[in-house]
Order: sequence, then structure tokens, then C-alpha cells
Amino acid sequence: MWWLCPIGHNYECVVAVRTKLGIGCTKCTGRRIVEGETDLASVRPEIAERWHPTLNGALTAADVHPGSARRAWFTCLCGKPYLTEIRMMRADRYCREYTDYLRWHAVAEQESVSAAP
Repeated sequence: MWWLCPIGHNYECVVAVRTKLGIGCTKCTGRRIVEGETDLASVRPEIAERWHPTLNGALTAADVHPGSARRAWFTCLCGKPYLTEIRMMRADRYCREYTDYLRWHAVAEQESVSAAP
């Protein structure tokens, strides 16, 4: 059976799957990508900016859904590449080493403030 989602995508789905399981539009849920509409580059451009240019091979930010559990390489703000699930990526997320560095400096700053008279 063919369905029409609220934003206008046509998709094919078995009636029982659609009605009993509540599975919706294949494009909106990320099972199919609509370039320029549901891909990572269009939906989350601030994350797509950090997409690693070479380590993901031919895969680009326009080829994946922002809610994907697939792992991809991103560039940390410190410049190092790191691997993470696409759905877990945020603009303020860093590689493990840089996260530890920031945490250490926050603790050191807190200690210096509390030691001040």
C-alpha cells in the first residue's frame, strides 16, 4: 500500500506494519534519505561541518540521516579525528582526549577559585 506522510513524502509500506507497528515514512525516519531534506548536511549543518573529509571514504554528510546509528568519523575542535555514532554527534562534542583535557582544566580552575581567600 502507498502512504503519504504529513510533510508530503510518498512511501510504500505493508498495512499491518503501518497500522499495528506504527512505522511511518521511510524518508522521515531515516530508512531512506532525501538529499537536501532529510540528510545530515541539510538537517544539522553545524554537525556536517565537522564530517571528516577523508576517513569516511566516499560517504558524505548528504548520504546519511542525522538519527543514524552508523558510526562515522568527525573532526574534533582540537583537530583530531574521532569515530562516533552519527545520532550521538553534537556541535559541542569532542574526542575523548580533548574532553578529558577540558574536564581537567575545569577541575583545576574550580580548585584555584575555592583555594582563594
